[in-house]
Amino acid sequence: MDEEPSPGGSRFLLGMVAGAALVWAIFGRKFEIPGPWSPSREVALPRGDVPARSAADLNAPARNASAVGYERVLEGIRNGKLPQLSREQVEAYLESKDRSTASLICAFRLTKDLAYLREAVNADGTDPAAQLELALRGETPDERSSALEVFRQLKPDNPIGDYLAAQRDLAAGDYGRAAAALFDSIEKGPLADYGKEAMAGAEEAFTQAGYEPLAAKLAAFGAMDAMAVQNLAAVGRGAGDLLNVFIAQGDIDAAAPTFEAGRSLGQRLQGEDQMLIHQLTGISLERSFVEQLDPLTVIGPSGQTAGERLVSLQTSLNEIKDLTKDATGLMKMNREDFETYFEIASSKGELEALRWYRAQRPAGK
Repeated sequence: MDEEPSPGGSRFLLGMVAGAALVWAIFGRKFEIPGPWSPSREVALPRGDVPARSAADLNAPARNASAVGYERVLEGIRNGKLPQLSREQVEAYLESKDRSTASLICAFRLTKDLAYLREAVNADGTDPAAQLELALRGETPDERSSALEVFRQLKPDNPIGDYLAAQRDLAAGDYGRAAAALFDSIEKGPLADYGKEAMAGAEEAFTQAGYEPLAAKLAAFGAMDAMAVQNLAAVGRGAGDLLNVFIAQGDIDAAAPTFEAGRSLGQRLQGEDQMLIHQLTGISLERSFVEQLDPLTVIGPSGQTAGERLVSLQTSLNEIKDLTKDATGLMKMNREDFETYFEIASSKGELEALRWYRAQRPAGK
């Protein structure tokens, strides 16, 4: 199989195309897609159903609504300057929103000042987005763990709580609790990390600070980070390590659902509306589990075999590679097309935006 692309070396809009996510590429971020975990010995799980469980320059305040255009933002990015808001601009945004929970989360994302996030949690302890943010970014393990448990109570159907609990318990060496959290994740609903909501808030904050709409959208993409997906990638690797433990112990009743939990995490990250960095991570994680099996092993209720699933994953990866080959041309789009591209990326995901972009290009060019 071809090796999956490395986001750390890709810059879609700056001329180097290797398959990383647009937001990370355009802002020159670094992120490592997790490589496959190594099984301690050959994995030979039963076919069929899963058995029962066992165990800067852009900071100046704007003077009017069009003071900062998207050309200025792009030029700053080309020179290595990410768009940012000053403390005064952030405070003005908060006051305009009466320091709502959502605006305080946004202020934290823009400044990395935990005081804003703690204010949000103290003001409304029932807001799941604030609790999840603190679970991911709290200063101490105790602060993160306490917020995580509140989040799990508020959103018991969101598997991200189980994944983060498994990560915490694996780090503490409590394999039993980690396995239980992973098992709990299998039958739950879609994974939500509230990243799109945070990006929408950032876009609003930049707009209020005097950025024109397209500039604000671009700046909001720059305010994103990979904290959630980095943690989920670590969970996937941890699930692989835990699977090794159960296999070494001969505990197939525990190994099978652990395998399924790790694989389902990869699948959840591959949703069509996800950012490419999520999709690429999901493909890598799922493939690292599935490729350990005999190709004829049935791995799902549809009767799909491990070999067939690997072909499907490679097809998805090939499409991303193909679509990003000509992504350097994005910088040549006119303003209207550039705005449409970002609108699609925001609402339907980067993959769909790249499909749209490919459809706009003359055949063979």
